[in-house]
Amino acid sequence: MPPGAAGEAGESLRLAEILLGLSRVADLGMGLEPGEAAEELLARMLDARRYRRAAAELAFAFDRAGNVDQARTFASRASRAAAPRPSR
Repeated sequence: MPPGAAGEAGESLRLAEILLGLSRVADLGMGLEPGEAAEELLARMLDARRYRRAAAELAFAFDRAGNVDQARTFASRASRAAAPRPSR
């Protein structure tokens, strides 16, 4: 396991628990089936993780190939995808 991965996993788990509790309230308030919002949340979290990983791998590949501009582009995309979004 990479350094810091256990801490990140724990933080993600706590965040997921909070969001799942909120999604139950949203399900009831919006007339959705129980768990429907939670399933959608989980799908989006997995998509974000895949996107960050793919962007990081592309940045690494472009860097090794000597294409510094493309490497920077994908590295910045990976960091933006990992950054928390401001609440509205």
